[in-house]
Amino acid sequence: MHAKFIQLIKQHCQLSEAEIDLCKNYMEPVRYAKHQIIEEEGKVPAYLYFVVSGFVRLFIITIKATN
Repeated sequence: MHAKFIQLIKQHCQLSEAEIDLCKNYMEPVRYAKHQIIEEEGKVPAYLYFVVSGFVRLFIITIKATN
């Protein structure tokens, strides 16, 4: 999974092997089931996600104030 992320980054900038290794230390591959909720309502996200395959949907619901 790291390889796809590193490949994408290399399209935009040059990274040394030491920098790539440093990035890998902060990345953890995870898998989620279809329809699984990965962030809870009202909480600040603790992680940044890089999707290797599939897709993620994000919903934001706002309520208009009425007078």
